[in-house]
Amino acid sequence: MNRLRVLLSAGIVLVAVVALYLVLHGDSKTDLSQSETVSDTVRVPLESAPEGLASVSLQTDRSAPVELAEADEALVARFDQLCESSLANFQDYIDEPYDTEQAIAEGQEHRTAIKNRLAQSDVAEHLHVAALYSDDSAERLELISKAIELDPTDAHLMWTATGLCINAKGAADCPLDDWMKSLAKLDGQNTQTWMLVSTQRYKAGDSEGALDALQVAGSVQETSLFWTETITTVERGLASASDMSFPYRAVEAIGVAAAIAIPSFSTLSEMCRTESTPNSDWASACTAYMSRAASQAETEISALVAMGLHKQMLEDLGDHEAAATLERQMQARRRRYQVDGTGIQRIADALIIANPTTFYEYLTDLKSDGEIAARGRMIDIARQRLEAEPDQVCAELQIE
Repeated sequence: MNRLRVLLSAGIVLVAVVALYLVLHGDSKTDLSQSETVSDTVRVPLESAPEGLASVSLQTDRSAPVELAEADEALVARFDQLCESSLANFQDYIDEPYDTEQAIAEGQEHRTAIKNRLAQSDVAEHLHVAALYSDDSAERLELISKAIELDPTDAHLMWTATGLCINAKGAADCPLDDWMKSLAKLDGQNTQTWMLVSTQRYKAGDSEGALDALQVAGSVQETSLFWTETITTVERGLASASDMSFPYRAVEAIGVAAAIAIPSFSTLSEMCRTESTPNSDWASACTAYMSRAASQAETEISALVAMGLHKQMLEDLGDHEAAATLERQMQARRRRYQVDGTGIQRIADALIIANPTTFYEYLTDLKSDGEIAARGRMIDIARQRLEAEPDQVCAELQIE
């Protein structure tokens, strides 16, 4: 498969992830399935990443629309004509049938190989990735425990460990209470950390403690689901454990993060729907958390999930006018996102993963300003480069 196909497929991968999630969970009453871990801004410095991907705080509503110039169509046509020889068979590749069972088997073999190589490391980050690549709960927890022994102060690692422990559902032993306390200490200004504490207390029958934690969640200043950290951690792990080229590593890292970055909100949904109707303190706490989680979300998926939960709670409270207003806001965000696998967006997505510099600059923008703004900047970069150096864009994407 030539590199162009991988690069241009990246946009399709991103679109597919978004579309699949919204199709599965578009109904706000859908019970969100348990995921493996959680995360969203990040204060943990990413020392190993290229310079510029430093810790930042999310502060503003990041839903500004991306406006595309009318000249984009001409720019893309020029690009397609210039690179016609390599683009001619792209759609044929996308449509080409493949053996699903064989693909699954090869994927499993690949995951096992990556896990086995990284599991031999004495580097905490490598063991972290090995745990994410394991399909066995006991092995996951053993690997993540070893990682914590090596680096007990990594909030991202502790977040993953807590999520894996919760998801094990008793199938393997893990010190959940200790890990939760460590997470709250390491990541005490994170809305999502306190949401997790709240839901775990509620499941244990401690309604008062759950309310206290949720009130903290709605008052702290940052929101993090460790989306960008997971991507960078996995990409670096793949660089150490494989000979995959950067674009392949980037696409796979995005896929792993997409699979684990949205936590289960089923307990939160049940908690807020059950407790908010008879208790205004609960209603206020749930509203404050959901509003903050939506306004400070890195990705549009996490923002829409938080808004969907809020809409659901408003409907249960009988505030149909407010629920309808929120639904209109959700529809507006979906329209602004408008990701498709064609046109200039296709080229922008290819440039995102073409090289480490552009990729990590994009992640920095995503973490500091949100997905809409980050993608908008990449579209601007693609537009400028197509105007000034379309031949260089083709060369950078290694189009034959």
